[in-house]
Amino acid sequence: MGKKSRLKKERAIALGKEGKNSFFPGTVSAARETLLERVLLNIVLFGVYAVLLTPFIISGRCFFPFVGPKSLYFMGVVEIVFFLWVYLIVVFPKYRPKLNLVSISLFSFFAVIIISSIFGVDFANSFWSKFERMTGDLMWMHLIAFFLVLYSVFQYKEEWDKIFTVSAFVSFALSIVAFLGMAGIPLLKISDRGGATLGNTSFLGTYLMFNAFLAIYLFLRKENRFWKAFFALDAFFCFFATFFSKARAATLSFLGGLALILLLYLSFKARKKIYRVLGRVLLVLSIIAVIAGVFSLFYPDSIVQKEFAKFATKSRIVVWNAGFEGFKEKPLLGWGPENFNLVFIKHFNPKIILPAYGGEVWFDRAHNIIVDTLVTTGIIGLLSYLFIFAAVFFVLFKNYLKERIDFFVFSIPIAILSAYFIQNLTVFDMVSSYMMFILILAFVAFIEADSNKGKDSKEVRESSPSAKQTRPFLGIFLVVIFLISFFKFVVCPFKTDSFVIKAMQTVPSSEEVINFAKEKNKNPSSVLKKNSEIRISLYKETLQASPAGRYQIRYYFADSTNKAINNNFDYFPKGQAEKELDFVISELKKTEEQRPLDYKSLLEMARAYSLYYIFDQSKAPLAQETFNKAIALSPRNQQAYWSLAQFKVYQARAAEKEDKKDFYEKYANQAIASVKKAIDLEPGYIGSYNVAIQIAKDAKKPQKAKEFAEKALDLVLKRIEKNPSGLQNYKDAVIFAMKAGDNNKAKEIAKNGLEIASKMIKKDSKKVSNYQLAIQFAIYAREKDKAKELAKELVNIRPSLKEGLEKSLGTSL
Repeated sequence: MGKKSRLKKERAIALGKEGKNSFFPGTVSAARETLLERVLLNIVLFGVYAVLLTPFIISGRCFFPFVGPKSLYFMGVVEIVFFLWVYLIVVFPKYRPKLNLVSISLFSFFAVIIISSIFGVDFANSFWSKFERMTGDLMWMHLIAFFLVLYSVFQYKEEWDKIFTVSAFVSFALSIVAFLGMAGIPLLKISDRGGATLGNTSFLGTYLMFNAFLAIYLFLRKENRFWKAFFALDAFFCFFATFFSKARAATLSFLGGLALILLLYLSFKARKKIYRVLGRVLLVLSIIAVIAGVFSLFYPDSIVQKEFAKFATKSRIVVWNAGFEGFKEKPLLGWGPENFNLVFIKHFNPKIILPAYGGEVWFDRAHNIIVDTLVTTGIIGLLSYLFIFAAVFFVLFKNYLKERIDFFVFSIPIAILSAYFIQNLTVFDMVSSYMMFILILAFVAFIEADSNKGKDSKEVRESSPSAKQTRPFLGIFLVVIFLISFFKFVVCPFKTDSFVIKAMQTVPSSEEVINFAKEKNKNPSSVLKKNSEIRISLYKETLQASPAGRYQIRYYFADSTNKAINNNFDYFPKGQAEKELDFVISELKKTEEQRPLDYKSLLEMARAYSLYYIFDQSKAPLAQETFNKAIALSPRNQQAYWSLAQFKVYQARAAEKEDKKDFYEKYANQAIASVKKAIDLEPGYIGSYNVAIQIAKDAKKPQKAKEFAEKALDLVLKRIEKNPSGLQNYKDAVIFAMKAGDNNKAKEIAKNGLEIASKMIKKDSKKVSNYQLAIQFAIYAREKDKAKELAKELVNIRPSLKEGLEKSLGTSL
C-alpha cells in the first residue's frame, strides 16, 4: 500500500467510515512505526494515566493534605510528560501541535491571565498562589502543558478511549471510597467534610460529574457487554455519590446536562420533523431561560437571587456584591489572579458575620466563575474565558453538521461543559476539576485537528535528519531544564508545605508544657525556650525553601507564635518571647512591603505588636499605627476593633500598675469605644456583645459589661418572640441574663427553654443536640433531677457522652 493510499485508509477509519459502531477506531500500530516513537508515546501515555490519579493523592505530611499534595503531584507528573513531549515533537515533527479554534481560545485566556498578573496588584501571589488553593499562574502553565501533550500526541480514538477508561476507573474507585466514608467506616472516612480524598463535597461533586458523563459516553461507544456494564455502573456510582454527598450544584448541573442531551437529540437526531422543530424551540427557550437566570442571579432581590440564597447561603450574594465593587475599580484586566481576597476585604460587609450569612469572614473566592473572573482578570478575561466555550461549541456543531462525528461525540462534550459552567456559578475550581476541564478541551481540539488532517498533504511521517543528529544534545539539555524546573516548582514547594505542619505542631498547650516538664523534671520555662528555638528554626527553614504560599505561611506562623505565647504566658521566658515575636513581625513587615493591601497579615502583625507591648511598652506606637493601617484597609470589619480593644486593655493594665489613673481611664474608655464600634457596625451579631462584655470586665468597667449584656438580652428576647422554637436563642438569653446579673430572669428563660426542648425531644427522641440543650436548661433552672433524668436518656442513645455528662452534673449516671 502506497503512502497516499495508507493516509486515505487512515482518514476513512478516523471518520468512522469503516468498522461497525466506530469512531476514529484506528490502531496505534498502524501509524506509530519506529521503536523510539512507540517507546516515547507509551511513556507519555502512561504518564497521562498517572496524571489522572491526581484525585487520590493526599498526604498527612502537608498542612493542606487534600490540596497541596494533589497539585504538586499533578505538576510533577505533567513536567515529566511535557519534557518527553518536547523531545518527541523535535524528533518527530508530525506531533507538533497545530493551531485550531479550541487551542487558540485556551491560549488567549492563558495570555490574559499572564498579562493580568503582570499588571495586577501582586504578581508573586498570582504566580505562586497558596497551598490552600494552588491555582495560580504556575498551575495554569502546567495545565497548558497538559493540554498541548494531550491534543497533539493522541491522534486516535483508541488512545482517547484508554484515557477516558482510566479516568472511569479512578472515578469508580473514588465513588466507592465516598460511599464507604458516608457509611461511617473509619478507615475510609478520609475527610470530615464528606469529600473523600478531595476534602470537600463540592470538589468531589464536580470531579464525579465530569466522569459520569464520560462513563455515559464510553457506554454508548462500546459493544462489549462487560465494558458496557462497567461504564453503566460507573455512571450510576458517580451520580449517586455526588447526590448523597449533597453536592447540590453538581447534582443539578448533571441532571441539566442530561436534559440538554435530550433536547439536542430532539433538535438534530429525531426522525420526525415535528420533533426536531419542537426540540429546537425548546432548546432556544432553554438557552434564553438559562441566560436570563444567570443575569437574574446577580440582580438585587430578584426571585432567582432569593431562591438561590435559600439554596446556598446569603453570604454568596454579599461576596458577589463586594466583587462587583472591586471590578468597577479595575474593569479591564482586574486585580490579578488569586487576589480576590483583597477586594473582599476592601469592600467588607459586616453583615456577613451573622449566622444567617454563614458567619465566615475570610473569602478568597467569589464562589462564582463570572464574578471571580471579572475581579481577577477583568472584562477581557471574562470574554476570553467565554470564548473557550464558544469555540468548543462551534467546533462540535461544525463537525457534527458535516457528519464527521456522531451525535454523542457532538452532544456529550457540550453537556459536560455546559453543566460545568453552570455549577461553577456557585463553586470554584481546584486541580482535579481543572484537570478534567483540560481533558475535555483537548479531546475537542483533537476532533478539530483530526478533521483537518486531509487538508495537509505534506504531513511528515519520519523524523528529520537534523533532529537525529541533535538527539543526544537535545536530550541532555531537556534533562537539565527538567531537573531545574522540577526542583524549583515541585520539590521545593513540597518541602515548604511539609515544613509548615512541622512548625505548627510545635505550638504546645499549657497542659502539655507542664506535663512534659514534670516527666523530664524540668522547669516549664526551659521547655518553652527550647520549643521556641526549634519553632523559629523551622519557620526559617520553611520560608527559605520556596516562595510558594509565603504570605499565607507568614500569617500562620505569626498566629502560631501568638497562641504559643498566650497559652503559656506565665511560663514563657520574656527574652525568648521577644525573639520569636521579632522574627514573625519582621516577616509580616516583608508581606506589608510586598502586598500592602493584605489586611489579614497586617491585622496579625498588629496583634503581635499588641502582645509584644506586654513585654516592651515601647512597642505601643507601632501597635497603634499598625491597627490604624488595618482599619483603614477595611473600616467596616469588626475584627480589627476587637483586637484593638484588647490592646487598649493591655495599656490600661500597665497604666494601673504605674498608678496613672488618667491614662488608665483613657485606655479603658478607648477599649469600650472600640468594641462599641464593632457592635454598631452590625448590632445583630451576638459575638460582638460577648467580646464587649469580656473587654469591659477586663477593663474593670462592670457597669459597661452589664449594659452590653442587657442590650444583648433584649436582642435575643426579640428573636425568641419571632421564633419561639429556636433553642439556641434561649441558651443565649440565659447566658446574657446571668451576665447582666439577673439570675431570676435567667432561671425563667431556662424553664421556658426546657419546656420547648422537651417538646422537641418527644418529636425526635434521637436528636442529641436537643437533649444537650435540655440538660443545660434544667441545670440553669436548678432542676437537677430533671437534668439527671435527661442525661440518662441521652446516655442510652450515645453512651460515649456518659463521662462528660457525669462531670457536668457532678453525679454518677
